[in-house]
Amino acid sequence: MGWLDVEVLAGEQYGLITSAQVDVRGVSRATLHRKVRQGYVQQVRRGVYVLSSARWDIHRDLRAAWLSLDPKKSAGKRLWDSPQFIVASASAAEVYGVGDFYTQQYEFYSRERKQISFEDIHLSRRQDMSAEATIVEGLPLVPPTRLICDFLREGRDLEKVSLVLQELIQKEYEVHWSDVVDAVHKYSYRVYSASAPWIMGELLKTRIETRVSVHPTLDSYLESSEKLKLELPE
Repeated sequence: MGWLDVEVLAGEQYGLITSAQVDVRGVSRATLHRKVRQGYVQQVRRGVYVLSSARWDIHRDLRAAWLSLDPKKSAGKRLWDSPQFIVASASAAEVYGVGDFYTQQYEFYSRERKQISFEDIHLSRRQDMSAEATIVEGLPLVPPTRLICDFLREGRDLEKVSLVLQELIQKEYEVHWSDVVDAVHKYSYRVYSASAPWIMGELLKTRIETRVSVHPTLDSYLESSEKLKLELPE
């Protein structure tokens, strides 16, 4: 193995490579640093590099942060196995291309406790993390339904959560309504100090009031949401 193997792996990881992966392929750090000086490679963050020839990737920094959590394993290996680190919360919404959130840290869930020294990464241990992630743009994300439930647990602005919900449906992601209802009922008073029917109404108000249907999927979405709102216990 040699530098060619490094380039092949980087090609499978959106141009990214970690110093640990370079070590595994028998390439010295001196060679890596020489490639940096020569302009063939650029450092993205501590321990993560990108080939200068790689195409621009809007999620490059998030992807680099994800790789840094388990730097020896290739992205493909981590996705093939049950992912130990999953992109969560506002970071996941950004990759889905939904909502209007801002976060100063890259947010991930971890199956096991892990100590990290990266100030720009927020890592939460979630033992109940789903066995499967939704793979989008080569990154493991919390599934859409879980994303909505997490936003409710975090006490996010309901108008913004409603926008995420609508946009996920428009993009044809599956939302499990029973789980959303359970989350609404669980967090209504605990987090929002409001009744469950009111919370559900706020989540679905825009589509129900305007009756705007920009995609056929939204027709059944409206019918289901109205029924859920009526059946939700106080």
